Amino acid sequence: MLFRSKLAFVVADRLWVHFLESGESRELTVAEGSPFWSPDSRSIGYPAQGKLKKIEAIGGPPQTVTDLTGSWGSGTWNQDGVIVFGSFPGGIFRVPASGGVPVPITAFDPARQEQAHYCPSFLPDGRHFVYSRASVDERNDAICLGSVDLKPEQQSSKPLVASNRGPVYAPSPDPSSGYLLFMRESTLMAQPFDNRRLALTGLAVPVVEEVGDNGGAGSQGAFSVSANDV
Repeated sequence: MLFRSKLAFVVADRLWVHFLESGESRELTVAEGSPFWSPDSRSIGYPAQGKLKKIEAIGGPPQTVTDLTGSWGSGTWNQDGVIVFGSFPGGIFRVPASGGVPVPITAFDPARQEQAHYCPSFLPDGRHFVYSRASVDERNDAICLGSVDLKPEQQSSKPLVASNRGPVYAPSPDPSSGYLLFMRESTLMAQPFDNRRLALTGLAVPVVEEVGDNGGAGSQGAFSVSANDV
């Protein structure tokens, strides 16, 4: 996971940070899934030993944020100190970054035979996020829009994109717009996104082909994007 000038990644159940400017890589701690950055890039959230934890990017003792009741489904962290994460089995949850009990904010749509919600990515307003909904029938897989301010039964299940791999919001020089990045088979796609209307605009275009994935439950594309559009 890339944030401005640092890259967080996991190798053999160990969390590392690579400093792009100096070329230094630093091993931090045990981790068992994809990491994610705090909005100020000072801390990293990650799963380990059945818990959601956080650690400073320069190192130090890990701190437990909350217990995880299922497999890790990726996370995202907003400027108001709220972490949103996915879990298998289960939906999307929110929890204070300072620690607490996770609260569910999405619910499965029985009509779509959903079995997992995961890979949330906050939009610039810090209240809305995009995430994946996976179904028993892959034809119903979709990327949807969610809100931390809504209850599970209030969330929309209307698809933004017919894909369940990704999604990641990418900023642009124009604060009113950005891009939704997602996978279509093994190709990384980008589609313009209007931050005011919270809607996709224009057509999806390929960014790069032959992108790998993590190969686990809720397989997601092995890509990330920085806050300065790298």
